[in-house]
Amino acid sequence: MQLRGSKYFNILIKTSPKIIKSVKIMRLSLDFRQLKRLIAAYKHVHTLYLWTCKLSIPKVPDFSRALTNCQIQDLNLADSGDFSFGNWKHSLDEFKNLIEGRASSQDLRQNLRKINIRYCEVDQQEAEDIFNDTQLENVRIIT
Repeated sequence: MQLRGSKYFNILIKTSPKIIKSVKIMRLSLDFRQLKRLIAAYKHVHTLYLWTCKLSIPKVPDFSRALTNCQIQDLNLADSGDFSFGNWKHSLDEFKNLIEGRASSQDLRQNLRKINIRYCEVDQQEAEDIFNDTQLENVRIIT
């Protein structure tokens, strides 16, 4: 489901202050701007699930200001980026852009402990290399 211009996306953003511990978002197609807004809106939760989502990340997002005071410790991207949801196996740059963007936030770099990329079509070694290059080497990668 594409949320462009949709009231549902605005509802997700408006309800974010009421969510305290974790949020699970499934089967959405988010463009670059929406993804950035969504992550910023839920920066206060400890666990952010973006399951089976198609995430459009054509360039590195700058989260340095948007994720100030970010509390996200666990990021679960299971099935996002598989062949039906962005095909990161053949467009690894989109995954890399997402990780590099997250690394631009000092608070996220300090707090992120775990990322689940199971079924995202990203090779374990490639993911580790990207995380090392972006100074996120202490993040546990689940594949």
